Amino acid sequence: MSTKKSTNNKSGECTAKNSNNSNIQPTQGVELEAFFKQSLDGFFFMALDFPINWDDKSRKDEAFHKFFYEQRITKVNQAFLDQYLAEEKDIIGLSPADFFVHDLTQGIEACKKILDLGQATIITEERRLDGTEMLVEAEYFLFKENNYVTGLFGIQRDVTEKRKLEQEIIIKEKSYRTLFNTNPHPMFIYDLDTLSIIAVNDSACNYYGYTTAEFLSMSLKDLSQKEDWIRIEEIINRIKKEKKFAYTQYWRHIKKDGSTIYVDIRAQSIIHEGKDARICVATDVTETKQIQETLKNSEESFRGLFNSINHAIYIQDQSGIFLDVNNGAEKMYGYPREYFIGKTPEFLSAPDLNDLQQVAKYINFTFAGNGPTAFEFWGKRKNGEVFPKQVNVSKGKYFGRDVIIAVAADITERKAYEQSLAISENNFRAVVKNISDALLIHDLHGNVIEANDRAAELYETSKHQLQQSNVRDLTADTANQMLRLNDLWDNTKKETSLHFEWRAKKPISGLSFDVEVSLRKSTWNNKEVIIAIVRDITERKRNEAELKIREESYRELFDSMIDAIYILDKDGYFIDVNSGAVKMYGYERKEFIGKTPAYLSPEGMNDLEKVAGYLRETYLTGNVHQFDFYGMRKNGEVFFKNVMINRSKYYGQDVIIAIGRDISELKKNEQKIIESEERFRSIYEDSPIGIYRSTPKEEILIANPALVRMLGYNSLDEIRNLDIENDVYASDLTRKDFLAELEEKGKLTGNEYSMKKKIGEIIYIRENARVVKDSSGHTLYYEGTIEDITERKTAEQKLIKSESILRETNAAKDKFFSIIAHDLRSPFQGLLGISSILNEEELSCEERIKYEKKLHEGLKNQFSLLEDLLTWSRIQRGVLEFNPEKNLPLHDIKEIITHFKTAIEKKNIIFNFICSEKINAVYDKNMFCTVVRNLLSNAVKFSKENGSIILKVLQSEKDLLVSIIDNGIGIPKEHLPKLFKIDSHFVRRGTKDEGGSGLGLTLCKEFVEKHNGKLWVESIENSGSTFSFSIPKHEMIK
Repeated sequence: MSTKKSTNNKSGECTAKNSNNSNIQPTQGVELEAFFKQSLDGFFFMALDFPINWDDKSRKDEAFHKFFYEQRITKVNQAFLDQYLAEEKDIIGLSPADFFVHDLTQGIEACKKILDLGQATIITEERRLDGTEMLVEAEYFLFKENNYVTGLFGIQRDVTEKRKLEQEIIIKEKSYRTLFNTNPHPMFIYDLDTLSIIAVNDSACNYYGYTTAEFLSMSLKDLSQKEDWIRIEEIINRIKKEKKFAYTQYWRHIKKDGSTIYVDIRAQSIIHEGKDARICVATDVTETKQIQETLKNSEESFRGLFNSINHAIYIQDQSGIFLDVNNGAEKMYGYPREYFIGKTPEFLSAPDLNDLQQVAKYINFTFAGNGPTAFEFWGKRKNGEVFPKQVNVSKGKYFGRDVIIAVAADITERKAYEQSLAISENNFRAVVKNISDALLIHDLHGNVIEANDRAAELYETSKHQLQQSNVRDLTADTANQMLRLNDLWDNTKKETSLHFEWRAKKPISGLSFDVEVSLRKSTWNNKEVIIAIVRDITERKRNEAELKIREESYRELFDSMIDAIYILDKDGYFIDVNSGAVKMYGYERKEFIGKTPAYLSPEGMNDLEKVAGYLRETYLTGNVHQFDFYGMRKNGEVFFKNVMINRSKYYGQDVIIAIGRDISELKKNEQKIIESEERFRSIYEDSPIGIYRSTPKEEILIANPALVRMLGYNSLDEIRNLDIENDVYASDLTRKDFLAELEEKGKLTGNEYSMKKKIGEIIYIRENARVVKDSSGHTLYYEGTIEDITERKTAEQKLIKSESILRETNAAKDKFFSIIAHDLRSPFQGLLGISSILNEEELSCEERIKYEKKLHEGLKNQFSLLEDLLTWSRIQRGVLEFNPEKNLPLHDIKEIITHFKTAIEKKNIIFNFICSEKINAVYDKNMFCTVVRNLLSNAVKFSKENGSIILKVLQSEKDLLVSIIDNGIGIPKEHLPKLFKIDSHFVRRGTKDEGGSGLGLTLCKEFVEKHNGKLWVESIENSGSTFSFSIPKHEMIK
């Protein structure tokens, strides 16, 4: 990254003209600004001085030049500055070209991709302010206005360490594969759940006879006898329960040729390709098992064989106390039988050469029925001589009693022989079985006088031909060997036993090959002879050469590892270290050897006793330990490292392998992460806005307290168990539709819809959401914020309703003035005309009565209209008194009917009134009576002569229902909607030309609704009408 800002902008400042993307700029809200500042990801905004049209192909070069060289950084967060080790003044005003000075081609390709796609995720190699390299993964979003690009927004993270770790994992995986595949012991890995074999090395294929493909199609049971399957399942179940459960047992395995072998399986739990698995090393113990089986089968004839067996035999109880011994034990130690009885193996032990506690464990383990156990034991004879013996213990019966039968053999000679044949690396140790060596008997002059079949086979000739040969004929013709042969032969004649490697020769073909020779002077057929036992070691030599190559490869691998690796003995002293340790501390390799971890520790900064305890436990039990350790380099610098220790083998020796990694920077980063997380946690916990994260399967991963409270729940666990689609969404928009749009666009802002709370209450929310995907484009999760906007929505709805009411009120007011201007004013013209006639003209008595009657009727109608208008006006202004109380409808309605008796009789109307004396209700008496009076007046007015009217009062559990039914002239269907609205004034004359104000039904509706009731009509023209209203029976409305 260049620290020199481009100067294409004359003012030296980077402005953002014509950029109207205010909805994305982080200055819009406190919450977004806080998130912008505290985010661990780097955020930046860039703007162009003038918008560009990338779709204009004719000016693409010019547009790109402006985008790449003239676009400027306008805003960044602290995380972005930390990534570049820069301050804000170093960054503001830089162009994309400034960030890619070191590699313009890379920058040009990245910017073109962003322009082509509009939104892109790109990994680029960049430089920090100090010049160090950094790998950046960023998401870029173009700002556009009317298809013109105005700027760029980016979110980026430093993935340098992540890539390094990925590379280290690949290297370690390759190293593990190499060590696994080149191990000379048969090894295989099986899945702990299915028991399927999922990996196998070449040694296992060679030993068992199966190909790799055949092995991978098998399970652990396919490799074992059916009789062992139950035992396998029992051990697998125990392993699953006890992760550290370790066992060593003999198993019967089946080779491809059908033969059954006994193997000693040593296994350890691992994670293999994300699965719980066990890695196993198999050792053939068939011969040992056969001996043990023979001993077990001979149990019935034990007493007869007991004293005839040359080996020492001991009968012991569960505590290891000797109950009986045979003659072989007496001869081995020189004690009589009674000296053994009642004592333990400690009585026979050479001082400080045996782990007697471990011996006791072997005895207890075997006595518990866990199979035979073999171990070596150093004994001390009565004469003080110390000797090694091989002990095999098994469980048996002794006069009906469960006992331990221990068979011991003096292995002094075998130990000496094994010592001479020891292979340099214990991990590649192998014992060749069932192969006879070549036997040659020479006279003292070197002439062969006898040979076995194996000798003839080895030298590719006949036994007869061999008997015609001299030792020189069977020796490769090299000057050194011929001179050495004389010395070897002379030494053997002096009754010295010799053992050495030799280059032999096949007498017919002349080909030479490597052998191992043991010479001993002896007597055969009463003659002094030299016996040679010859073993072909061609294959062993080849293996040794390969082993040397592997050891060199191992050393190269050992030294190539970045981590420090230390090899320690059982006492915690360094035996070897790799180059990583040398580089970490600055000491030479030889300066480590013979030291302990205390040598590398700054004084007082580590609990060295605790570290020593870890080392002892790991060495004794094999348990893995991991701990942090302060180290001090040779130059005095103190640093922090993490150490993992495990038990392993090193050139045949049990050792502790410790792997150390410098985590000083990691610790610093962890502290920063903790501080950042605490800041984020504060925002997360205290934010008044709901924050969530959910999976594509709609499983809620996180939800902050605000969201839990918003939905009416008590805890996050309750939220996690919700079916989001059915339990939360309450609008026409489904979660499925929302996620489909979110997947398509990547993020959504400002979506408003309704949700259900726990108690079913509906709330309105505003949601912002985005999709988070992995590098392959697969959705990892959705995250977003939810804001409760119920109060705002409620206010908006109230405003809309208020506006509607206001419109109706204005319309009513207009109609009110219209009635005053027209309906109230117009009739006065006629009334003035009548009064003028009465005042000015000479009229007869009949004419005067006629005009006076018309004048009275007109004034009466106008008074009624004026009274209704004033009543309606008082209702609208809220000044009309409303006093509901308990009343009896029967009594009130009877008073009303009395006033209409004359009118009813005048039209000869049949009138029926139905009401029970027990009916009572709560209502305002004046309003109730006004409604009944108006409705009954209309029924009489619009009934024909000889018509009928029914006034019916009923009550339900909650409501009082009043209906007035007539069979009069009815109301045309198209006029029904106008009846109860003042703004659609509807006036009609009665059957006897009776008039009206046209406001009566409007007042009735207002009075009924004042009681929280309803008023409705059913009418058929020329058939009659039914007006009904209902009010709550017991509701006291104030």
